[in-house]
Amino acid sequence: MKKNYLASYKEQFGERWAKTLISGTSGFFIGTFEVILLPLDALKVKRQTGVQFMTSKPTVAAATSTTNTTKSFSTISSTSTTKPIQSIIPQNSFTTNARAAMAHQSPLLLIAGLYRGASWTAVRNSIGLFALFGSSTFVKEDLFGLGKPNAPPATVTQLFIASLVGAFSSIAVAAPFDVIKVRMQATSIDSRRVSGIELFKTLIKNEGVWALTKGVVPKMIASGPKVAFSFTVAQWLAEYFSRL
Repeated sequence: MKKNYLASYKEQFGERWAKTLISGTSGFFIGTFEVILLPLDALKVKRQTGVQFMTSKPTVAAATSTTNTTKSFSTISSTSTTKPIQSIIPQNSFTTNARAAMAHQSPLLLIAGLYRGASWTAVRNSIGLFALFGSSTFVKEDLFGLGKPNAPPATVTQLFIASLVGAFSSIAVAAPFDVIKVRMQATSIDSRRVSGIELFKTLIKNEGVWALTKGVVPKMIASGPKVAFSFTVAQWLAEYFSRL
């Protein structure tokens, strides 16, 4: 990006903001294409929230098999104080019933269900990574003065501070979109599709505007330092190899 478009950015936005905006644009494209991995994130959300993977009715055979197995196990474990594991399994996302229902679903429909909320995820990722890359570059280039000619290489501390600011900025600006994305993913993949706009309106009506910031503080505490560390290592290695 810098090699091909930096001169154009300098003409459009000036010397001061060119590097910040071009870094943000790079993050924007990276975040947009990360949506390809959305099914993995959707499975994670469904497992963490305990939502039923599918709402389709199980086949009679599967239901009968599960019932018989439960009765047999209960008979064997009648003298034990341990709670039968079968009473826990039905609450799990991937039960025998769910697998039986999946066998009768089109693979394309299953994949489409895992991509639910893809547009909101793309917006969240693109805005979030734009803030991460842009804020980090702004702190390094402007606040620390590392963008000046003959400036010394950035220290690890400077890289970490810049990355931490970028991480917190990323989480903060992407939080509203993340809330909508998670609410859309926390449903069974074969349930009725809900528009993100419709979900947004319902959320504001029932929970208020501040509902869009739910979970932002725990995420900053948990993910902020982790993202900052990873980004610091990546930038330090990039600068190290560029000097070789």
